[in-house]
Amino acid sequence: MTQVVKEADVTTTAYEYDGQLEYGRSYFWRVMALEPAPSDWSATFSFQTEAAPPPPAEPAPQPETPLWAWVVIATGLALLIAIIIFIFRARRR
Repeated sequence: MTQVVKEADVTTTAYEYDGQLEYGRSYFWRVMALEPAPSDWSATFSFQTEAAPPPPAEPAPQPETPLWAWVVIATGLALLIAIIIFIFRARRR
């Protein structure tokens, strides 16, 4: 009980800590009644927080588009342009 995280006076039998606890650490607490008459400290209780979650995995690198795929795309585009040109020439006649 040397590093006090929180000390509070409450009027009920429950208390909710609104701070942030550290991962993988043991915490201890005890209580003492102030009313109707002051009491001695209770037994000391403890709990341990869960271990820190692992860091998020880095996304897998995306593979580069292979050269053959660009060749296929360029060939298809050239053929499409040629077909459009032939269609317009055929309409003019």
